[in-house]
Amino acid sequence: MSNPVNELASRQRPLTATAPVTASLAKNFTINGTLTMTNAPVTPVAGQPVHLEASVDNVNGVRISANKDTSSSGGYSFTGYISENETYYLQAHFDGTTTHATSVSTPITVTVT
Repeated sequence: MSNPVNELASRQRPLTATAPVTASLAKNFTINGTLTMTNAPVTPVAGQPVHLEASVDNVNGVRISANKDTSSSGGYSFTGYISENETYYLQAHFDGTTTHATSVSTPITVTVT
């Protein structure tokens, strides 16, 4: 009999995210990344919802976007702006499915000046 926990772990989907290190106050900047399955071979995951969260303390994230579905290559892209000078920590989130674990990107630090 198979172990559902091990099966779910084998289908985890790493989520990457990138953004500029600095952004100009109230000017657009882009956050993008990919969603992939890690079991060999690494495979892009298409058509899955990803959203962004932001915090100023790298602890208490707040959702700042609607879901965007990943492209056929597993990619996603968000364009936004921030209207206050501050250092922000941004993370992309995939909430998972009944057969795939959730995934959160490593925090991206963006300083708005």
